[in-house]
Amino acid sequence: MTEKLMTYAIGRGVEHFDALAVRKIVRDAETDGFRFSSLILGIVKSTPFQMRESK
Repeated sequence: MTEKLMTYAIGRGVEHFDALAVRKIVRDAETDGFRFSSLILGIVKSTPFQMRESK
């Protein structure tokens, strides 16, 4: 689910270099009971999301 949300958020497929960010998002969400809001906040705070190219 995290990879699909990340794909939508960054506007491209998740690549091998995004794996570290995805694992961190999942790890951090685990401590909060895998709440949906934790996943969204993790994605928004992630480097791939912050560094995406806007069109």
